[in-house]
Formats: sequence, structure tokens, C-alpha cells
Amino acid sequence: MKDMLCTAASNILSDFKAPIDATVIKRLKEKGAIILGKTNMDEFGMGSFGRYGFGDKKIIRNPINEEYFAGGSSAGSAVAVRAD
Repeated sequence: MKDMLCTAASNILSDFKAPIDATVIKRLKEKGAIILGKTNMDEFGMGSFGRYGFGDKKIIRNPINEEYFAGGSSAGSAVAVRAD
């Protein structure tokens, strides 16, 4: 999203703000959607556990049992869906 941090879960991009909206964001906004938040992932989406994210909560925990990782490059999205 334009003017929001877009870090790809990496310290290298910790201060990067997107210069434009992604096409999907642009189309959603055109239809009146309200963007509520963003999710975390493994750095550059290349991990397999969801445990090397960037920010305050680096480990993306499984919402059913926090002793486990959510897993996968889309771990943050999976947790958001499961947590309702």
C-alpha cells in the first residue's frame, strides 16, 4: 500500500515505504474496500516455518497451539484467517 511500510519481513527493507499501491489494492480501494491491516511472513516469503519475520512479533505462532509455528511463506495470512 502506498506510503505504508513494505518490508517483505526483512531488516534490509525496514524503512521502505511503497511508492504506489499494488494493483489489487488499487482495485479494492476503487470498489470502496477499507484495508484493515497487513500480515507477517518469513523474510521475502522464502521460509517454511513462519518464524523469521520482521517486527515486534517475529515468530508467527499457530493460533490453535502457540507452541507451534504457523508454517509457510503465507504464515501471517493463515493465522489471520484461523484467528477469525
